[in-house]
Amino acid sequence: MTADDYLTVIWTSAAEFPGYLATALLIDRVGRKKSIFLLSLISVVCTFSLVKCSDMSRAVIVALLFCSRGTIAGWMQVLCVYTPEVYATKLRSVAMGEIRFLCAARDLL
Repeated sequence: MTADDYLTVIWTSAAEFPGYLATALLIDRVGRKKSIFLLSLISVVCTFSLVKCSDMSRAVIVALLFCSRGTIAGWMQVLCVYTPEVYATKLRSVAMGEIRFLCAARDLL
């Protein structure tokens, strides 16, 4: 990997912090359901833009990755806030345990 690749990783990893802040403001302004919808929509648009436009400059690719990663991180936080309000404790704990197991199994691969 080159120095530019490492810099790209740092920039896209830093996207989670503004994503969390924007999500906190978004939840207060528009609510949980609309926040999940908006963050999902933005994430899908950014991700599909990356897939469809392979001849973009590196700066545009990093900006799209930044936006996509930030909105995905924010989406997960909204989901963690919204889930306890919707599902019973027993069902929620089983589902969250299974999801965490699947994520850990995925990380091993």
